[in-house]
Amino acid sequence: TVLPLGGDITKATFTISTWFKKMHYGGWRTLTRGSNRHHHFMGNQNNNDFGVYANNNGNFRNAGFQIPAALSANSWHHFAGVSNATTNQSKLYLDGVYKGTADRATGDNIYAIGNYQGGGQRFAEYLDDFRVYGVALTDNDIAAIAAGDIDNAVPSILHTLSALKGPTGFTATGLPTGLSVNSSGLISGVTTAIGDHNVTITASNLAGTSTPQVLALSIRPNVPVIGDVNSSNVGGTSAGTNFKLI
Repeated sequence: TVLPLGGDITKATFTISTWFKKMHYGGWRTLTRGSNRHHHFMGNQNNNDFGVYANNNGNFRNAGFQIPAALSANSWHHFAGVSNATTNQSKLYLDGVYKGTADRATGDNIYAIGNYQGGGQRFAEYLDDFRVYGVALTDNDIAAIAAGDIDNAVPSILHTLSALKGPTGFTATGLPTGLSVNSSGLISGVTTAIGDHNVTITASNLAGTSTPQVLALSIRPNVPVIGDVNSSNVGGTSAGTNFKLI
């Protein structure tokens, strides 16, 4: 099973975000890999350089920064990569800070997470809160995610339509504001239209257009998380806690 990213095998627009600890060293470090090609974001086998690996399109493309071996030995750190099909570039971030740009975008699906599917290229011993966004997040978005600012981190939608008999295009009428569908049937984008939506879908090819079908699309808000918990007055018969919902 693969996660489609839209675009084509050469490039797509998406963002990957994850926390990691105890990064592997001594070889390639693959965060995600496609089913046919492309180690989307990875560390070089010969040093600590990070970038993307565009198979048959330049291979390893250095983003111009390194992650030192000792950095994550005893602590968690945040990594993010943004592939942009329009600019044909990939931006990489560490702990919410932009670090460099590789001169290739990457695509077009995710088949393996945390290692190459053939093994031997573990990214890190631990991964947590792994996310894929169907859009190119901004510097501010990445910084908000790394800071744990769920209020300002951007939620995204990623869903792929399918049809028989070689569809060459799709339409989706009634999508919530901020979402769109491309010719491959990928619905993506960012929306705040919480609720249930009936979306009318059609597929087409040279022979014509299909009978419309209705897709029931539900947009749900994030569940609140208790953060900044600080206990006080501990030791008596009760304890007071200061917290906020994020």
